[in-house]
Amino acid sequence: MKKRISALLIAAVAICLAAGTVLAANYLLTAGEAAAELSGSAVARAFEGQDALSVNEARTAGGYRVTFLGVASGAALEDAAGAGTDRSKTYSVVGIERADGTALPEDAFAEESFFVSPLVKGLDPAKYNIATMNGSYVEKVIDGVLYRMTECDNVEIFADRGLYLCVQQGTFYDTDAYLWDQDTGAITPNPAYEKLNLLFDLPVDAGLADPQKAQAYLDGMWQEPQPDLPESEEERAAWKAIAEYEDKSADELVAAGRPVSGSALTLRRNENGDYLENGATTPTVLAEQAAGYQPGDRWVYSFGAGGADGIVTVQATICTLNGDGTLTLETYLLD
Repeated sequence: MKKRISALLIAAVAICLAAGTVLAANYLLTAGEAAAELSGSAVARAFEGQDALSVNEARTAGGYRVTFLGVASGAALEDAAGAGTDRSKTYSVVGIERADGTALPEDAFAEESFFVSPLVKGLDPAKYNIATMNGSYVEKVIDGVLYRMTECDNVEIFADRGLYLCVQQGTFYDTDAYLWDQDTGAITPNPAYEKLNLLFDLPVDAGLADPQKAQAYLDGMWQEPQPDLPESEEERAAWKAIAEYEDKSADELVAAGRPVSGSALTLRRNENGDYLENGATTPTVLAEQAAGYQPGDRWVYSFGAGGADGIVTVQATICTLNGDGTLTLETYLLD
């Protein structure tokens, strides 16, 4: 899956580099250029139209420099209507670099996982994010920079509430990375969090909001969704790669794969039997999803895929029920 954004003032610094050090490119692709690399010309045209938003804002945290390149939805997608675009979606693009200027490897997603998602002011970010808003992403490392394009349901309908784009380390939304004020609805980065936890404003015109449609969307959000059809050659390749592993057991996938560094997440069980992160109020794994399993059992939670230069790598997130009653989610790369 896929996404990107940017803006800044750079001081000149002399750096002595060890022999063999690989540097990232000193320029970034535009949102449209990155979209063309990730998904094709139709989505790229959406980012180049007059209704798209070129953000170009850059910030640094947790050893990474992230540039929010741009966002396209609604009218911008109407202008670029065609195969590969969905006018009911919001697309955003970010570029992620190492802050020290060294290049990310082409298979960076194998070792360094990121979570990029729109968030809505006033809504619990642990409950309302790309994972629950029919989202997906595509990513690729180009000249040492990881470009990611995210796609989710159109968030313009919430524009009057205030919108953000979060970029954090990890496979899932981390409740420790951000603070949510339930009284004001504001979401802010947690200053005590030591890893990447940036938050950008998503500059969508409040006049594009549709409060009635927004409420209807929220009311129907937890109904069983219909599966989306693949939108591009890259997504079709991803689904094909995933299909090769869908009949494998969790134990077979663990044996065949290698764990993604930092992806392990331990969930506690509440009084309803649901499993949550520490401090969270919204379950990550529901009781019925763990029903019938015994301590030590494993099962498949989800599949994902990413790629570079035509090579698709499948990721499987595995649930393990622990003897102390907790549950562990961990993502494995399947070579």
